Amino acid sequence: MKRCELLAPAGNAESFIAAAEAGADAIYLGGTAFNARINAGNFTRRELKEAFDFARVRGIKTYVTMNTLIRDDEMNEALHAAYDMYAMGADALIIQDLGLGYLVRKHIPDMPIHLSTQGSVYSLDGVKAAEKLGYERVVLARELSLEEIRRICAGTKTEIEVFVHGALCICYSGQCQLSRYFGGRSGNRGQCAQPCRLAYDIEEGFEKNRPRGKHILSPKDMCLIDRIGELIDAGVMSLKIEGRMKSPEYVGTVTSIYRKYMDMYFENGWYTVEEADREALTQIFNRGGFTEGYMGGDPERRLMSEAVPKNTGVFMGTVTKAAKGSKIVSVKCDGRKHAVGPLEKGDRLEIRGDKNVSALVTYIKPGQKGILDIGDVKSPVRIGDGVYRITSAKQMEKAAEFHRGKTFSEGKYMRRRTLRASAEMTEEGRLKITFTDPENGKGVSACSAPLEEAAGFDAGAGRIEKALRKTGGTAFETGNITFKGTFDRAVPISEVNRLRRELLEDMKIALEDTGRRPQGIPSVAMATKPEKSEAALEVFFYSVEDYNRYRSELERTGVKTRCLLPLVEMMEEGMEGKSSEDGFEIVPYITGISRGPEDDYIEEHFDEAVRTAEESGIYIGNLQWVKKFADAGVRVFADSGLNVHNGFTAEALKELGALECSPSAEAFGREEGNYPLMISEHDFGTGKARDRKGEILRFRKSPLGGKTLITPDTRVSVAEGARRAREEKRTIRIYI
Repeated sequence: MKRCELLAPAGNAESFIAAAEAGADAIYLGGTAFNARINAGNFTRRELKEAFDFARVRGIKTYVTMNTLIRDDEMNEALHAAYDMYAMGADALIIQDLGLGYLVRKHIPDMPIHLSTQGSVYSLDGVKAAEKLGYERVVLARELSLEEIRRICAGTKTEIEVFVHGALCICYSGQCQLSRYFGGRSGNRGQCAQPCRLAYDIEEGFEKNRPRGKHILSPKDMCLIDRIGELIDAGVMSLKIEGRMKSPEYVGTVTSIYRKYMDMYFENGWYTVEEADREALTQIFNRGGFTEGYMGGDPERRLMSEAVPKNTGVFMGTVTKAAKGSKIVSVKCDGRKHAVGPLEKGDRLEIRGDKNVSALVTYIKPGQKGILDIGDVKSPVRIGDGVYRITSAKQMEKAAEFHRGKTFSEGKYMRRRTLRASAEMTEEGRLKITFTDPENGKGVSACSAPLEEAAGFDAGAGRIEKALRKTGGTAFETGNITFKGTFDRAVPISEVNRLRRELLEDMKIALEDTGRRPQGIPSVAMATKPEKSEAALEVFFYSVEDYNRYRSELERTGVKTRCLLPLVEMMEEGMEGKSSEDGFEIVPYITGISRGPEDDYIEEHFDEAVRTAEESGIYIGNLQWVKKFADAGVRVFADSGLNVHNGFTAEALKELGALECSPSAEAFGREEGNYPLMISEHDFGTGKARDRKGEILRFRKSPLGGKTLITPDTRVSVAEGARRAREEKRTIRIYI
């Protein structure tokens, strides 16, 4: 059976140690810049080096997240940071920005690079495009089904990684502009403020799919504990746990449970998840329960946690008595035997009714018929309110054992590397001790001074074995021990202990050595994205119908005007792209995420699609289609969904055949109009919603209805766009 890795998150040193101790095969972490969880604890340069060495000695791989979009003026710093990670011994970089990947491949060719889930890859052709760009592994979009994952794995030798547990984004990763639009904090730049977890009021629409709560963009957390075997059999190389913002206790708990069932499957070919482990996963963190996402097809409303966007905890009972002015309330327990344990002092609760009240249990007194009196509840609650345990003190205490009292340099570690040992009495009467790592064959040896002869055959061999097994607080344990020669010499145990200590330190140093002898890299010249100096207007339409409404206005802009229309609608309407010298063009586009009906239609009618775009060229917003259309002789424009944020990304996309590039939506402001803030697989229906500050979001369907596009609901003027183009003497894009 092919063995895949368990990949765990680490937002700080404690979480890293917890992940290692809990059984992770690999750990991903970020430095202080260029990572998409910039608000996690993250690691200083010194801590990174300590983490890399700690992991390497234990046979754990480390992947560094450099998964943000990078400006041209930042690229030198980013490349040198990547080289620093290489020199210190990181096993791979997880990258979103194709420009950074392009430079790493060029200047650090033996540094493995993984394409982040923010690369928005969801198909075999997308994986093949990433492979051509030099990526050894692709982290797939989280919206895929098991069958899609299986087909991708069967069609490529590129390593495939999938998320199996933790928070879900409602938007395809890498395509979200909501946080930046509302508050200037870009998720693609590591600063996501999670506006998707906030409350929204319905303005209009959503007749068929009206939300049951106000948190209409908030999905549940993913849990694929029951799908481990299927994913392994599908050919997935890495099962990834989300959670660099989570606590070390969370990391240790989740990692240990997934480790348990992965090992069971590797050993037996099957497993059954125990209810105690399900409850442990639920108690440590969940949002309205768990979802398997799209693993088994469209989960529809089961995907969402519209009522509670944060940790829901575990239901423990209902309030039966709450005297006015008293901090003690009576709770009727739910009657279940909780594997994590009953309510106890130190537990944190949330009592939910008209208002949610948080409480720390500082007092508890059992009563009759399953009634508990608990305190300290400082805010009023009502009879019938639900009592949820958000944090179990007992669970947290147990989970803390994964990291408590441990640092990268010392601690009573559970995770150790097993070494083979041999003891040989040489012909010269010296004791030779050897330790060997069976995984990579590295070995270290040392000899004692000549020893005096001793009466009796094999004298001291048992004592030697006992001494060699005393590995103490090191990262090692001694496995099989072999003896060679005749042990007819007096062997001081102090000498065996000295040799053991020296050899284990030598083995540690040998395993920490990456074999890399870095020489440094030159600075790279800024590859500024070429800006068109002529005044031009691009008008992006979500439908041919919208285009027809604006046709007369478009023909009198006074500047070169290019109308972007959905390819599939143009094909259905019998339209063809138009490129003319009179300054008015019609160019088809494929959306940033075309998975589903849009892709199916284009695939089935590809020759017709090529004819439609033959004269005008085509705008493509995802990796899936770039090379296919370029190979068919069509001029390809890399659209905003490919997140061209620097000139090096444009250079990378040229390798796939994209000759021109539009800027990432990161460059858009409110004056661009109704550009996509989110592309979601979830079918919200259509309508409008308002946030707490009065911002209106519009929910609309992508071509052929395959996706929900969430945009601002603003009016944008063609005439105003043309005026800006003339004044600024550049290409201006607006979304209608």
